[in-house]
Amino acid sequence: MKNKNIVDAIGMVDDKMLLDAQPNGNKPQSRHVKSSLMKWVSLAACVCLVAGIGIFALVSKNGSVNTSDVDASSANGATKPSVTDTNINSSKFEDKIIYFDSSDEQEAVDRLPKWDEMTIEDKYSDLKLDTVIESEKCGKMDMSHIYITNSHELDIADLGEKIGTANVKGYDHYEEIEHTMYVAVYEIKSVAPHCAVAAELSKGKYYVYINHSYKPQTLGEFIDDLSLRENISFGGAGLGYFDENMQHNQIVFEDSIDVGDVFDIVMNDRSIEAMKDYDAHWFQSEIIGLSVNIEKLGYKNISMQVTEDGYLTTNILATGKAFYIGTDACYALRDYVVDNYKGYRLVYVDVNDDIQDSLNDTQDSSSVSSSDDSATVSTVISQGKEPMPE
Repeated sequence: MKNKNIVDAIGMVDDKMLLDAQPNGNKPQSRHVKSSLMKWVSLAACVCLVAGIGIFALVSKNGSVNTSDVDASSANGATKPSVTDTNINSSKFEDKIIYFDSSDEQEAVDRLPKWDEMTIEDKYSDLKLDTVIESEKCGKMDMSHIYITNSHELDIADLGEKIGTANVKGYDHYEEIEHTMYVAVYEIKSVAPHCAVAAELSKGKYYVYINHSYKPQTLGEFIDDLSLRENISFGGAGLGYFDENMQHNQIVFEDSIDVGDVFDIVMNDRSIEAMKDYDAHWFQSEIIGLSVNIEKLGYKNISMQVTEDGYLTTNILATGKAFYIGTDACYALRDYVVDNYKGYRLVYVDVNDDIQDSLNDTQDSSSVSSSDDSATVSTVISQGKEPMPE
């Protein structure tokens, strides 16, 4: 089926399979670029991404790949394995065919909601703390950070000690008015307050605010500040590789990946320092990516990946973080998932191409057949393979 190549361009789009793209290390938002605007701009960016994928699909139609511009080694001297040196037995994966309709028009991006249409946690997007506190988890710390709403209501059982009061701000982009109010601010149990806090925006309702500028010094500090062994869970996983014919394949693993095993393989050296120039580094290709959930903070299906140049990267707490764990650990994680979880090779089939193929076959046979052309076309369309649901 010639449409198998479309997987290289479309990727894992099913909600259960989708893994967030590699984090870009975006800087914290300015004071008036509020969460509501951030959401709608992000949505517009997604539409642009889909358009770009469509263009890439045309380039990749023949399934060829150009590796001449790929650096052979990382900045740390780690040798990049050949793109065909995957040691993956592709025959072990069942094909999962997903039908899509490329003729569907893209949905228009919704307008930015008005102030009265927004929920309270989206209205008040910024929280500014100017205080020094003594935290049971982390000791004395400067809390002079701007926190951004994560649009998530905290479970009351996860509410920690009161820190103090703070000013939360929101911006009405239609009326160009800034709204402010003072709220009580609390720690979140098992989460360092310089990572995230909770604000009581209405009586008995507490919402999570994230410090986007948080930068850990080491992997161990990162793990401890967020109590990751306790708070993280992994959904599925996904990987891409080139087979012996240089055809690109996307494999998804739908079952949840064991947290303890992941820690043992790629997060066991707590002394590894965090990359300091994340934004400036050009990471090599992802080997495998995991879907990350931190329900306490409202994170669902964000990303953690390992790369061909030996890095563990993630966008936990909104901005990119990377730790050099070495290529052996990166490939060990891939091999562990491949060997212990059931994977599926995604095959995306455009129903329009399928119907067109049938039409072409019919037209070829019509030269030796006396069938009525209009009747033939009608029959082929009505018998098209699994048309997309309305």
